[in-house]
Amino acid sequence: MLASHTRTLKLEICCQVGVTLNYIHSVSKELLQEELKKLEILPTDLDGPDLIQALNGLYPHDIGHYLGMDVHDTPLLSHNVVLQPGMVITVEPGVYIRRDFPIQNHIKAKEFLGAAVRIEDDVLITSDGPQVLNKGTPQTVEEISAIIN
Repeated sequence: MLASHTRTLKLEICCQVGVTLNYIHSVSKELLQEELKKLEILPTDLDGPDLIQALNGLYPHDIGHYLGMDVHDTPLLSHNVVLQPGMVITVEPGVYIRRDFPIQNHIKAKEFLGAAVRIEDDVLITSDGPQVLNKGTPQTVEEISAIIN
């Protein structure tokens, strides 16, 4: 599942001047769909309304939010605002394979039921491209386990 963080890096490529959080979110759902099918968590032939229902159940939140004077700055600001240099956003895809979600009939790999992961990067939008502000923080299973143990 933490392979989704590798996908997060691809999402950060989308964090450019001129795009919106809604655009980044749509790309994140496409990447998540690919990854979940590759891991055989979702059936490869799942599509249409069933795929949308499954993805919305597994990933029930937006890709991120604006950061500013508060952690969740400007919560009422539309996710259709065009990103400009100097803006800071979070990129935090998450997957929650809850046992009580109605989508569990679409989950092919039952051993993943009950699993969840969410990884956040804070990204500064610049005219030269995105700058990840929290590079170097532990994010792999091995790095996090080393801290816990």
